[in-house]
Amino acid sequence: MGATAWLAGVLAEAIASRLMVRNIVNQLLKTGGDLSQEKPLGYKDIIDFYTPLASSSMLSLGIRPLVTFFMGRSLFAIESLAVFPVIYGLVGMFLTFGWSLQETCIALIGQQFENFKRLKNFALGLGLFAAGGLFLIAFTPLSTGWFHDISGLSTELTNFSMTPTRMIAIIPLLHVLVCFLQSSLIAARFTGAVIKSTAIEVTAIIGFLFIGIHYFDMIGIIAAVLALIVGRFFSGAYLTIPFYKALKTKSCLL
Repeated sequence: MGATAWLAGVLAEAIASRLMVRNIVNQLLKTGGDLSQEKPLGYKDIIDFYTPLASSSMLSLGIRPLVTFFMGRSLFAIESLAVFPVIYGLVGMFLTFGWSLQETCIALIGQQFENFKRLKNFALGLGLFAAGGLFLIAFTPLSTGWFHDISGLSTELTNFSMTPTRMIAIIPLLHVLVCFLQSSLIAARFTGAVIKSTAIEVTAIIGFLFIGIHYFDMIGIIAAVLALIVGRFFSGAYLTIPFYKALKTKSCLL
């Protein structure tokens, strides 16, 4: 049922997207598209622009099997595997703010980053809003409603979920800030740094899980949420240097 529902959702989204874009596509076909680019678009330009976005999507989808693999070999493995999809589903609703921001910044930041300050302020406010929403659920009785009443976890598993949820509540803010850095670099065509940051994040997550579970006998779900936080932090920390270099090439001020 889950797979069928997922397939139905993807098909519905595809159909809706096609209907929404048809007028724009027809208009572009009639006018010949936008020919105002400084130089013709080549396949290398497309690949350079596409790869960082694809790597971000691959990370969001591919990290879950890796985390699951390590949790299956940890303390309280069964309990951790039971609550991880529920916690990750809750967190994922607040991570979507960051994914959406990435495309928004690329489209609106401007050729010379003339809209940088507005987008920077918007990103900071959006990150605080997303993290605040997750904090509100994690530290109030709303968490019981989500885990027990909506998700159907037992009382024991609901209590088991509380601590990791409160620990990971900061990650929507980190995620929004990282997505803003990545989108700014992509817009400035510093795409190599984005790909490297993705590799650093994956490496940090795997390394933390391996050390935490195999050497410190951490509870699986605790190791998982800490690994996700550490991965996002290292990714963002790495991006700051190329980010400031990219800003120097644009006529904008921090």
